[in-house]
Amino acid sequence: MKIRKYLILTIIILLASALCFAKTPVKKAIKKPVAKKTIQKKTTPKAEPKPNTKIENSSQPKNHNIYLAFSALPISIEGFENSDFTDFYDDKKQYQYIANEGRIFLNSENLNQQTYLYGCMLGYKYVYNKLGFSIDVNFHTTNDIYLLSSFLGFEYRFITNQKYYIGLSPKIGYSMLLINYGPAEMAAGYADSTVLFKNGKPVYEIKSGDSIYLYSHAPTFQLFFTSGYSLGANLEIFGNIGISFTKYNNTQFYINNNFIKFNSEQFVNHMSYSSFNESNKIQSIGAIINIGAAIKL
Repeated sequence: MKIRKYLILTIIILLASALCFAKTPVKKAIKKPVAKKTIQKKTTPKAEPKPNTKIENSSQPKNHNIYLAFSALPISIEGFENSDFTDFYDDKKQYQYIANEGRIFLNSENLNQQTYLYGCMLGYKYVYNKLGFSIDVNFHTTNDIYLLSSFLGFEYRFITNQKYYIGLSPKIGYSMLLINYGPAEMAAGYADSTVLFKNGKPVYEIKSGDSIYLYSHAPTFQLFFTSGYSLGANLEIFGNIGISFTKYNNTQFYINNNFIKFNSEQFVNHMSYSSFNESNKIQSIGAIINIGAAIKL
């Protein structure tokens, strides 16, 4: 009996202990978070873009220019006197028996003047760095005077930037001058025509109203201070001021496609048979200006 009591008591104690243990909360172990190792990726620094070493410098242009300009230059004509053409002698001063002498009156004194010729200039220029090379044609006229010239030029731009330039330009060329005498006027009391001779042979008969011109040609030199201002990538305006130097020594008459030299014996003083004293002087020496625009190609 006693064993049963102890056995029952032991079972009751075990059950009570089990119930107490079941009611006691079990603390769970808190796992500390493990710090993850962060692996830093090696990043190579980006290479900075290299600066553009090719810098465009507007002070060193390289282009082709076509330009058109207004132009004015001086001309001086002096020393001309009234004179005649006669067929009493031929151009070699060999006596010609002409029953009715013809004589053309040349009102040369009206040619004497100092004035400016106005016209235009058309040309092409190649520019590289500060240097320029040009070729142009010029035409000027006033008071029945016509001048045609062509030039080759060199330019050095000693001040230049993106907007403007200043330089110096010498030019050398050749000029042809034509002066209109007007219609032939027969001297009063003489025949109504005059025979022109060349190398002792008659070449043309001048009649009243025929056109008479004075023709001359000579090398010419010009020196300019040049300046220009850019209005954009393809257009600029410019202005040049300088001096012109030309002396016309080889002077001839041009009558109906025939050239008659001043030293012809048919060219005499007015109402005389003495050879004309050639003391005239034609020259273009003085200030010259050009104002125009250029297209850059």
